[in-house]
Amino acid sequence: MRNETLAGPGLCRVTTLSPSLPVNKDVPCSIDTLGNIRFTKGTTDAGEDTLADVQKVEERFSYVNITLAAPTTTTVKSSAGLLHKITVNKAAANGVITCYDNTAASGNVIATVTMPATLLASQIVLDYDVVFNLGLVCETSGAAQDLTISYRLLP
Repeated sequence: MRNETLAGPGLCRVTTLSPSLPVNKDVPCSIDTLGNIRFTKGTTDAGEDTLADVQKVEERFSYVNITLAAPTTTTVKSSAGLLHKITVNKAAANGVITCYDNTAASGNVIATVTMPATLLASQIVLDYDVVFNLGLVCETSGAAQDLTISYRLLP
């Protein structure tokens, strides 16, 4: 338990045991708009951007690129994870992409993407950010396609 009191302009006095501050010594501090005493930490945490005063979080994903002729079935991951994105690198007219929460091309469908006969774009990025429990299997049909499946392991 810590107990701090104002000791002067920009200084506070720690009057009880503190794991990181000396007892009965004046230490730098400030007061916020609500009158709460704020201490400034003298070190930074891993990943902290001190210039912007923010803690940065970096997401990392694995990927599988599928460029095989259709129809093809690809096991992206054979255990639980998170489907981040399906990126269609080169769209193919009438191409179909079906992704399953399974270790085979059956069961719970996560996504079915059907390309139109007249393509509106050659590259498409589809955000999902959904958890799959058993595995991730993606199947293409209708036309050969170039896909990148981004996924992440669950902690």
